[in-house]
Amino acid sequence: MRLTRLLRQLIGLEATIVVGVEFDSAGLVVDVRPSHRIPTCSGCDRKVWGSYDRRRRRWRHLDVAGMTLRLRYDIRWVACRHCDGVRVEAVPWADVGLWFTRPFEDQVGYLAQRCDKRTVSDQMRIAWTTVGDIIQRVVDRYGRADALDGLTLIGVDELWYRRHHEYVTGLDPLP
Repeated sequence: MRLTRLLRQLIGLEATIVVGVEFDSAGLVVDVRPSHRIPTCSGCDRKVWGSYDRRRRRWRHLDVAGMTLRLRYDIRWVACRHCDGVRVEAVPWADVGLWFTRPFEDQVGYLAQRCDKRTVSDQMRIAWTTVGDIIQRVVDRYGRADALDGLTLIGVDELWYRRHHEYVTGLDPLP
């Protein structure tokens, strides 16, 4: 099995081709590119023929074998006639303008459900404030619009316990 094929399966990203790999002082850097040759506008998701410019970008991905893994790609700027301006191309592994891949953000969101922010920050090797930003993006991406949507009636019942008038309130949805 070739190294690039092994890495493609390890990083587990759809519509992504591994071009090369190298080590640096921070860990593993994997050169990737989208599987489609024609760039897609990030504003309207339409294919745009030709590119305006290229800039090298890196995205933090899930760690492999205890090493940080970063994806590297020369992202193209495209002149989209539908969006009336120059935009960055859409890549299949990350949202526009973010420094983390979607699987990385999903992992942070999963860990945040089960432990505190400091633990997530230490485990994923990111700043504490970044954890909060990622959690907000994950909730916006996957969360329901309104948890109480469709609720019309609720029943409220107060129960007394102990001698000093301590109460507990129970909420039950009515049919």
